[in-house]
Amino acid sequence: MKDPFIRQQKLFYNAMEVQGTLFFLSVNGFMGAFSNTLLVFQGERPVFLREYANKMYRVFPYFLAKIIVDTPMLIISPAVGALITYWVLDLHNSFQGFMGYLIAQVLVHLVASAIGYFISAIFENETTAMGLAPSMVMPMVLFGGFLANNDNLPGFLKWF
Repeated sequence: MKDPFIRQQKLFYNAMEVQGTLFFLSVNGFMGAFSNTLLVFQGERPVFLREYANKMYRVFPYFLAKIIVDTPMLIISPAVGALITYWVLDLHNSFQGFMGYLIAQVLVHLVASAIGYFISAIFENETTAMGLAPSMVMPMVLFGGFLANNDNLPGFLKWF
């Protein structure tokens, strides 16, 4: 007869493996979508400023058109990745679990692209945007809950 402690310990390590896998898949998806949108506005800034000065369009329609054009790719890319990773890793092996995983991955990509657009719009220079982007993103990775337990953090860092 097997020892119940060993069985419980194996279940614990399996849960840790799944949590680590999900964390790093999410970080990988985040960084991919983030880096794709980080330098979007720097290349288009001179054209946009000239057309805006000529009163061809305003900021909101330009930004809305850019988001509408980019959104299908931000949904298709994580969907393809989720189709591969979910079933290969045998995470839960149910359709409902897959849909939850797919929605989570799509939302991670959408949030990452929004942060990338934000940083791209703030900085005029590509070098500045590329240099300061990691300092804005790494705290999210560090305090995401996998590398640091939120219950053990000091009070002034818990909001992070």
